[in-house]
Amino acid sequence: MASRVETIPISHAELAPLSPAEGMLFKAWRDHGGMLCDELVTFADDIVMLENCRDPETPPKLLVIGQDSLCARVLGSNWQNGTSKTANKMPVAAQSLVSEGYWLAANANEPILDYVTFVAGLQDIGEVPIEYQRLILPFKNGQGIRFMVTVSTPPDPNALSRKLDLRYRNANSPQTRNRLLPG
Repeated sequence: MASRVETIPISHAELAPLSPAEGMLFKAWRDHGGMLCDELVTFADDIVMLENCRDPETPPKLLVIGQDSLCARVLGSNWQNGTSKTANKMPVAAQSLVSEGYWLAANANEPILDYVTFVAGLQDIGEVPIEYQRLILPFKNGQGIRFMVTVSTPPDPNALSRKLDLRYRNANSPQTRNRLLPG
């Protein structure tokens, strides 16, 4: 699988979103003119918040990773405590392609919708093909501080979840119990 990023018309985020979070976050961004809003809290488990991108070559710093986000599934629960970074899991070609999308969204202050494919090298699992649709939304808070919110949705979340090690989840969480225990 070659690393690639394909831009998708942003209208798909509204007219044919791949997930409810994608469609509703885009609507919130549009309705609030890119200003921080309460709707972000509704999808906190699904999103990743990043600092504003400063150049097209460097991946932006991860600020918050929602526990049910694709990023959390790839990086695991210790993403803050370790040296693990998304870029370390991605081939060099994919790193620059993915970073470019963040830079484009931040530089133009416009949302970007794209489709990303690459093979990740994951500890204890090996190489795993990763495919997802990514919506990047540039937001700012009341003080004018800019940051980005992204939601990434695999075309077949169940297939990808089976490939990834999800043991990081809190064993006492109702979400984990629902996924592990029969009906």
